[in-house]
Amino acid sequence: MVPDAAARPVIAADAAQAKLFDELLQAEIVELEELARAAEARRSSRRETGAAVAAELRQRIAEAHRLRAALRARFPVNRGS
Repeated sequence: MVPDAAARPVIAADAAQAKLFDELLQAEIVELEELARAAEARRSSRRETGAAVAAELRQRIAEAHRLRAALRARFPVNRGS
């Protein structure tokens, strides 16, 4: 039987890599949110295109948040550092 990921011991190198990945995901979320806001602002001139682009970006943002939550569940370290 495979142990639950949260129950396995955290290796320092894995935790460091997880911290870096968390930071990359946060940067991606910020960038995607900016793109989504821009797409929503443009959608008045091209309604279908802007709305579709914004919806796709919102899905990508939700997926990035889901990945961060899973990462933080597996590597619960102090995020203040």
